[in-house]
Amino acid sequence: MDEVKLTPVDVIDPGINGLILADTLTYSTKNDTIIKYVVLKDTTSVSHLLSFEISSYYGIGQQNTLVMVNQMEGNFKLIEKKLYAQVKIPYSIITGKLGTTNGLSDVTMSLSYIAFIRPKSNLSLALGVKIPSNSSNLSLDNRPLPMVYQTSLGSTDLLLGSRFSYKKWDFTAGYQHSFNGNSNQYLHINTTGDNLNYNGYFESRNVRRADDALFRINRRFKAKKIVLSTSLLFIYHLADDHITNASGERVNAAGSKGLTLNLDLAGSIPVSKRTSITFVLAKPVVQRKNVTDGLSRSFVGIVGLRWNF
Repeated sequence: MDEVKLTPVDVIDPGINGLILADTLTYSTKNDTIIKYVVLKDTTSVSHLLSFEISSYYGIGQQNTLVMVNQMEGNFKLIEKKLYAQVKIPYSIITGKLGTTNGLSDVTMSLSYIAFIRPKSNLSLALGVKIPSNSSNLSLDNRPLPMVYQTSLGSTDLLLGSRFSYKKWDFTAGYQHSFNGNSNQYLHINTTGDNLNYNGYFESRNVRRADDALFRINRRFKAKKIVLSTSLLFIYHLADDHITNASGERVNAAGSKGLTLNLDLAGSIPVSKRTSITFVLAKPVVQRKNVTDGLSRSFVGIVGLRWNF
């Protein structure tokens, strides 16, 4: 692995959907569902593109729904050793008991600012926005689909984050705020037919997601050129979400407030001077009772290929 001067940390999970933070470590970790390692060399190159990565995400959602996401990601230098930018463009394929959907997912853009760098510690701050690709109103056979089948959350979200690193430990705090609800129309039905399958998901008509706060503690390990990390991620949904019921009333989605705790293992394996394979395995150990936005996962696996420039 090349000598590393700076490393942006990309934070993605069901609660915090896209922040890039920076530190002085040789590798970094992401929140919850996706972990990537981005190496930035301290060079005088005029190129602003620092790394490019493609990754494939495989998650098991409610009712054993398979969620597959293929993502392209670029990291860019704006101000040497101070300010960096990131863009992520995902494409989702979702298949389960109700059918299959696919399409462009929410695009995330973020900025990372390095507040300070010390020999054994550093602090970075992040600001990002998640832009919806649609209003979460996909349907099949004239029936509205629950959120786990939607390729977008349908809301514009503000993302804030900070990360403090000391030696081999990282401590990350984040916050996500949704500015609007979506146009999803899924409610349980009482008519005869395939109700058992159709009614087996969280109701989510016009869901307005509450804010999320997170805290992550991460420990890094290194065996020769292979980099590993393990972490605990605490995501607290600060209030119940709101949905529209069958009577047209706005009501609380009972049980949607509360804690999600995730455990993950991640790694980066170099295959050449500028290319690495990244992977992550993640599983929740605590979950909220009602996840109206469809982001609950019983298991996640990701593999990525990264090029450094």
